[in-house]
Amino acid sequence: MYKKTIIVKSLSEYIDAIVEINKETNTVHGTAYRGQANANWPIISSLARSPSTRSGELIDRASKAFRKVNAERHAYNSMTSQTNWDTLALAQHYGMPTRLVDWSLSPLVALYFALDSVKYKKRSLIENQHLVDEFSDADTIPVDTDFNIGIVEHDAAVFVIPPDEQRNDIWIEADSLPENVFDEVEQARENGFCFFTPNYFNDRLRAQSGIFTIGTKADIIFPQEVAYKIIINKRSIATIFSQLILMNVGSKLIYGDLEGLCKDLTFTNFGGYSTRYSD
Repeated sequence: MYKKTIIVKSLSEYIDAIVEINKETNTVHGTAYRGQANANWPIISSLARSPSTRSGELIDRASKAFRKVNAERHAYNSMTSQTNWDTLALAQHYGMPTRLVDWSLSPLVALYFALDSVKYKKRSLIENQHLVDEFSDADTIPVDTDFNIGIVEHDAAVFVIPPDEQRNDIWIEADSLPENVFDEVEQARENGFCFFTPNYFNDRLRAQSGIFTIGTKADIIFPQEVAYKIIINKRSIATIFSQLILMNVGSKLIYGDLEGLCKDLTFTNFGGYSTRYSD
């Protein structure tokens, strides 16, 4: 399991948990954070969780997709790096399943990503008044103008990996990695993973203080036991997300572009949590 699990119900408790973990490990900077909308999900790459299909083995399909994106990326992106790993990071950034796992050096960025992707089940407020009673007076209750309430069904989570003096060698540059991005990565064998900092070819990656972890094999699950886990109670998710927006830790800051600004404005001016309803 995880090194330690902490449950929080407010933004201040979350910050206290971050401080506690870093104090325990005598850390000032360099800690990695990863946010996930469902605390029940393990830390796993988008490639490893890809569904099986009839179109061939996973690595074969991923190799074909990578060759295609590497051949055609020049028509869509001005990235000058010629390393395959930076190309893989670019593909990950634009949504293609890869062996890379996203992390950030910012605990607030990780918290934002954990809460921003949470979906709310739409329920009639009149028929579900008992659900409202479960919230505290300090909680933000996602209610829209049609008298519906949005209910979060799962806790969210932020995973934390503080730097460890015995793992100073797990920060790897692209030129130290195998040329084939699907080969085994020997540098990850001892600890089960290594960190990879790509060239900051993209403003979003820079704004998010983004880094990646790489496992030994392309489809391996991340070793959960090296991480701390902060669970964000589902009843507090809307409250904490609203507080992040209040402090300007929103899409505009996270993405640093016009799309981020418009995403913030959509949330604050055109429906709020009702834009996050799932079926």
